[in-house]
Amino acid sequence: MIVFTCGGTGGHITPAIYIANQLKSDYMFIGGNRIEKQLLKSYNFNEISTSRKNVFKIVSGIFQAYKLLKKNKVSAVFSTGGYVTLPVGIAAVLANIPLILLEQNSVPGKTNSFLARFSALIFTGYPNMDKYFSKKKTLYSGNPIENNRGKIKKKEKRNKLLITGGSQGAQQINRIILELLPLLKNIKLEIIWSTGKNNYKEVLHSLQGYVDEKQKIIYHGIHIHLHPYIDDLSRLLPEVKIAISRAGAMSIAELIGNEIPAIYIPYPYATHNHQHENAQFVRDTNAGILLNESEVQPTIIFQMINKLQNNYELYLENLNKLKSETAIDIIIKNLSEKGYL
Repeated sequence: MIVFTCGGTGGHITPAIYIANQLKSDYMFIGGNRIEKQLLKSYNFNEISTSRKNVFKIVSGIFQAYKLLKKNKVSAVFSTGGYVTLPVGIAAVLANIPLILLEQNSVPGKTNSFLARFSALIFTGYPNMDKYFSKKKTLYSGNPIENNRGKIKKKEKRNKLLITGGSQGAQQINRIILELLPLLKNIKLEIIWSTGKNNYKEVLHSLQGYVDEKQKIIYHGIHIHLHPYIDDLSRLLPEVKIAISRAGAMSIAELIGNEIPAIYIPYPYATHNHQHENAQFVRDTNAGILLNESEVQPTIIFQMINKLQNNYELYLENLNKLKSETAIDIIIKNLSEKGYL
């Protein structure tokens, strides 16, 4: 059995789900009482105590995870990130079970940096990560995404603009988009807008005057599909033409994999500014646009949307150079070769 541990954000949880869904062996999940509890409710999910700073809860989580690991015949523990993975990773070491990490970002987080010294294998979403980890056990795989090969619509049939601040939402981006809407009347794209749960009511209230009798939001001819959070975003991505997004590693991987040129607005307070580093990688390959949050204004975003539209073919060409749909195959092949499956 493989045990996956993940939590806190969709970007940590979805890659674990994508890998698990391709396994032929048994698996289970260990996480905390956050978004993972909701997203993993249809899986074999086990909750433990967790905290970012409370030592007593962390120690309690270590003992709870240890009991779960010893209770089952576990061949490896696979961590895809979030602070809940710290007690599970420590429990794996105490139980003498191989620990495997997936570092999705271009700059590793604190938990993975700590656990790396105890790990048997580290998969990375970006190349050249051996400057952070031991070269002997680091393997560039790319980030696992849903395989939408064959589902992606031809460019002339895509008709949606995706706006997302990630699973946590982004209040400032949402407010800027509300100011941007009057400039978008002629773009001829439907809008899929994931506001984040904490911001949904505020955005919906601002658009209340445009809700028709069928409870659909139509802003001067633009159909707006408003969501607090989209659990199965990969289902919608094949129809998306362009996007405005935070720069989490999994968001970028999904957009690249689905050939979607995007404007990336990194979360400025991410650990080690890793979202900026993620987006810079895409910008440097001319496969997307990077805007710092301090630069974000409605007129600037409108100009960047036009830039994506006017240079669409070029962006698609560069996205195809970056596309990697083999991450899951690479990961499963290596797990199998090392006897973990």
